Amino acid sequence: MDSLDQFWAKILSGDPAQIRPVWETLSADERAGVRQHLARIRTDTGWHASQRESAEAALQAIDTLETTA
Repeated sequence: MDSLDQFWAKILSGDPAQIRPVWETLSADERAGVRQHLARIRTDTGWHASQRESAEAALQAIDTLETTA
């Protein structure tokens, strides 16, 4: 991964084709941390609506990736 910004851009893209390659580089603990952060973005106040929508789309894509893996 070139940078943390690129990582999050791919995760928050909501596009399984972009999410899968970066998701597969993560350990189980890192995946759990990313999931927790996305859940916080989705539900905590202080995040912009578009950020909450991106987090929701990312979580849905990740769920899909993990059920088809």
